[in-house]
Amino acid sequence: MRRGTRSALGLLLLTVLVFFDVLIPPITRILSAPGTDLQTQFVHWRQFGFSELRNGNLPLWNPHIYSGTPFMTGFQSALFYPLNWIFMLLPLPTAVNVSIALHIWLAGLFMCHWANARGLHPLASFAAGAMFMFCGPHYLHVYAGHLPNLCSMVWVPLIFCAVDRAFDRTPDPSARWTAGAKPVLLGAAAVSLQILAGHPQYVYYTAVAVTGYSIVQTIRHPVALRSAALVVTMYLFGALLAAVQLLPGMMAIAENVRGSGLTEPATRLFSFAPENLLTMLAPHFFDTGADYWGRSYYWEMSLFFSVSGLSLALLGSVVIERRSRWIALSMIGTLLLLALGHRTPLYPALRDALPGFDVFRGASKFTLPAIVFVILLAAGGLSHLMQGGRVPAVVTRTMVVAAITLGLAGGLIYTLGASPRGWWAQALLGTFDTGEVYHPVAWYRSPDVVRTTAHTAGIGLMLAAITAGAVAVILRSGRTRVYAALPLIIALELLVFARVNRPVFSAAPPITTPVVRQLGADRIFNQNNPNAPMTSGALSITGYDPGITRRYAEIVAHTQGRDPDRIREQLAFQHIPPLFAMLRARGAGSAPFPQAFLAHRHKVITSRDDIFAALPGLSNPHGHPIILEQEPLILPQAATGPETVTIVEQSTDHLVIEIDLSANGLLVITDGFATGWSARSETGHHPVVPANYVLRAIALPKGQHRLTLRYEPPGYALGRCLSLVSLAIFAALGIAVFRTNHFEHRN
Repeated sequence: MRRGTRSALGLLLLTVLVFFDVLIPPITRILSAPGTDLQTQFVHWRQFGFSELRNGNLPLWNPHIYSGTPFMTGFQSALFYPLNWIFMLLPLPTAVNVSIALHIWLAGLFMCHWANARGLHPLASFAAGAMFMFCGPHYLHVYAGHLPNLCSMVWVPLIFCAVDRAFDRTPDPSARWTAGAKPVLLGAAAVSLQILAGHPQYVYYTAVAVTGYSIVQTIRHPVALRSAALVVTMYLFGALLAAVQLLPGMMAIAENVRGSGLTEPATRLFSFAPENLLTMLAPHFFDTGADYWGRSYYWEMSLFFSVSGLSLALLGSVVIERRSRWIALSMIGTLLLLALGHRTPLYPALRDALPGFDVFRGASKFTLPAIVFVILLAAGGLSHLMQGGRVPAVVTRTMVVAAITLGLAGGLIYTLGASPRGWWAQALLGTFDTGEVYHPVAWYRSPDVVRTTAHTAGIGLMLAAITAGAVAVILRSGRTRVYAALPLIIALELLVFARVNRPVFSAAPPITTPVVRQLGADRIFNQNNPNAPMTSGALSITGYDPGITRRYAEIVAHTQGRDPDRIREQLAFQHIPPLFAMLRARGAGSAPFPQAFLAHRHKVITSRDDIFAALPGLSNPHGHPIILEQEPLILPQAATGPETVTIVEQSTDHLVIEIDLSANGLLVITDGFATGWSARSETGHHPVVPANYVLRAIALPKGQHRLTLRYEPPGYALGRCLSLVSLAIFAALGIAVFRTNHFEHRN
């Protein structure tokens, strides 16, 4: 059996040991903690999006939340990501759990492949895969239910592997053009799949890390320009393959709340807390066992990848080849510095200098590529041992000192930190004073919390001391057979960590009920579970989606007494004003508007604030003029007789309406406006323009019309064409490389 196959099966075994009980039918539990993003957002997104696909409809628009909003362009819908197509084949709970387990295994497989490609020992490559599978920056997103994060992170090792191949110093001269084609094809496939997986922040941060890695690789490189060109080509080709998602998604950013960048306070959120370096030693140092008390979120602030792995990383930083060592250490240092975010002057400089950098929050995500290079150091250290290398005395001495220090520190915290007025209690309050925590001050002052946190932190450090001591003993043995126990210790540590951090929630209805359509109904106010209408089929004025259109966010902010210019995050609804009757909202104090109606009076107001000032009186569809932002091509006239509007057909992305107008008028649709809506009748195309700032209006001449409104986001048609052409080129190149390799192998 080939060594790669053995490693793949070993990593599969680890995956099964962690997830077996949630993969065996009947599946009644879904992975992730209750109340996190999987339960509140992604189960609804997957159920809605892939139910529509199963029924033959590509849902570009989501009519169920925020009075209608773009869906596919939000990236996290991930409709074009091939590994998500299991959601069309399997029941939702099964598909979620299988998707998570599959991506955890693939993460290990790709990390193992990269280590193998670097010539590391098979056991070291296996250990590298296991460490990446279950390391804190990756695996804890299972706890948080971040499906797009997990799907995107998987491709990071494969992208770096392709970069390594591009910078191969000794390409086979007999391979000719295939020496460059192979890394480009591998990298382009990985980049495109990372884009399609649905989390653009990991795509962006990976690209930043790859840029830095490529720069340090070019130093004293014999063919640096050629290799750098291959990396650029790899990324351009990958972007073209994913253009069907990337192009409309990027164009949609200009119209949503992130388009003008996050506010400075928002970008400061989730910068890595330096004290959380302790999680490398004790993953639950800042955890009571039920509650996380450190800064930011638990899943954003952990660097754990096993204490034995950390010990091997120390060894690797001393014994591996000099060039590989300084490249890895420089990448680790730079990426961890970036992860500190606003805590260093580097982050605001990048925020001002790099296009798109200010669109994202959560600089702590730079810990993912950083931990990849730490794991490479650990795998390099283990490979050195398995290949008969010696252990420098300084390493074992350092580990013995560290084990003693950790044991003493853990014992002191456990025994002396439980006092409700002691130094440990003051440390807890100091954490609260940072303003980056999510518990009230009374929680931090609780004697039970002080005692529990001290005991948990102390036990964690003492366990780290025991593990480090055991690894030191193994290293002092000087025997290769004894060194083979290190991957087992790593696997044991990680299995315990993975099982402890693998919560579930119930898959009971309504989550598992089929999606039904109730389009055209009045809208509800659903603040408690704002995305549930996507699976129940209801319509809502609320929602939970970072891609909300700026127009809608601004009008909601205005009605809730907030500054519309500072809305960059999720909306908070305190009440439903009468104005929301025009959004067909129930309980708005006025009768909800119909889904479509005719108007013959209009007013042109170009300023947003002036529009807002004029809107409050619009509590019924016929009592006031419709506010437009420019004069329509067909000017409305007073009605001269009876008129009718009938919706005869509709889906997520289109409406067919029959209209009988006695005079020129405006057809008003009380669904959210976004660029990309078009209207066509037997007489030709009709512009769809914003009405009352957030609705849609079409100017029509008098007479009878059968009007079809359809949504297609800008850039979608071009992106689809680019993806199809690029996919054909990719397939042709792949076949050519395969045939060339096959011919050279036979000869």
